[in-house]
Amino acid sequence: MRKNIEQLSLLPVENPFTVGTKYANRMFPKIKSPEPKKQNSRRRIANDGTYRSFYEEAQKLSGDIRTETERKRGLLAEYFPAQFGEKGRQPLNEMKNHYMIGALFKKMLDYSEKRR
Repeated sequence: MRKNIEQLSLLPVENPFTVGTKYANRMFPKIKSPEPKKQNSRRRIANDGTYRSFYEEAQKLSGDIRTETERKRGLLAEYFPAQFGEKGRQPLNEMKNHYMIGALFKKMLDYSEKRR
């Protein structure tokens, strides 16, 4: 038993107040810098003046969803090119369904009425 104690005393003892490199990462994880905030992907696609102008032009068209689809498509692409243009997020030139274009037009008309 005495030999065991002597052998233990020969082992290097770390200072309990310092941290060895072997366990430093486990005990004290590296502090990560905060990640930059993501941009709001639902930001506005146009200003109030654009909505006002769109509303004035759109009032001249028929309220029926099925009629004047080409003119509605043109107005949407003209006033909101980032959303409905050829390179927009939701290009209307590929959309063949007249009801969908009419429904989108009506939603934008209602929204522009609130924004004007």
